[in-house]
Amino acid sequence: MKKTLKQLAIILVLTAVLLPVMAHAQVQMNPDLKPEFAANITPTGNVNRASMINVLLQLAAGALIYAAGPIAVLMIAVGGFRYVVSHGDQTQMEEAKKTITWAIIGLFVIIISWALVTNVIRILEATGT
Repeated sequence: MKKTLKQLAIILVLTAVLLPVMAHAQVQMNPDLKPEFAANITPTGNVNRASMINVLLQLAAGALIYAAGPIAVLMIAVGGFRYVVSHGDQTQMEEAKKTITWAIIGLFVIIISWALVTNVIRILEATGT
């Protein structure tokens, strides 16, 4: 039973990691469908090292944020599954509750970090930095 659960968890994690990568590749093929964090990150005119670092940091931050969301939702589902299969064992129920609690906290952190990154990018674009 535990081996099956581990295999299922590995499949779910790989799916959660690979789907955003495939979706990101699809977005890159059509520039009109870029995600919001990548709105104006293509350097124009004189390309220097600072602008390239800015582009790379924005891409990395956006990719991490978009990959972390599905992982947090997956952890909520894993915690719920662990809670259901605990069969009333208090220690397993407490561990499942902790998993769900930390996954929800992580989801809030992801949402806040997305808002911060998006606003910082907009401020930097508005000031021309």
